[in-house]
Amino acid sequence: MHPVGMLYWLLIALVTLSFFTGEILSLLNDSVHRTDIDPRVADFYDAEKYRRSLAYKKDKAGLSRAMSAFSFLLTVGFLATGTFGRIDGLFTSLIGNPRLRAMAFFWCDRTGLGPSVARLRPVWHL
Repeated sequence: MHPVGMLYWLLIALVTLSFFTGEILSLLNDSVHRTDIDPRVADFYDAEKYRRSLAYKKDKAGLSRAMSAFSFLLTVGFLATGTFGRIDGLFTSLIGNPRLRAMAFFWCDRTGLGPSVARLRPVWHL
């Protein structure tokens, strides 16, 4: 196998491993929440507010998982189709300085104009 092809598949494998590891850890974390209030602090917590807080946290985790999956699919799609290379080619033709080109690329990433490769997590955490 050509070294470039091997690096390509290694990058895809690392992105995929990172995504699935994060999702598994998130699911494990979400499965261990207490549903009852600890008796030592029951005087300070309203049971109804605590129940609503747990429901909100569950809904928020579901939305976060959906956004994470979307970001993962978008990143893998960009890698598979060579879109990152096209973006680099566009920036190379517009911006001559390599440092400014890198800043422009990551500005697009931070503003949501491109998927995240550096973080491998969604930009839109709530």
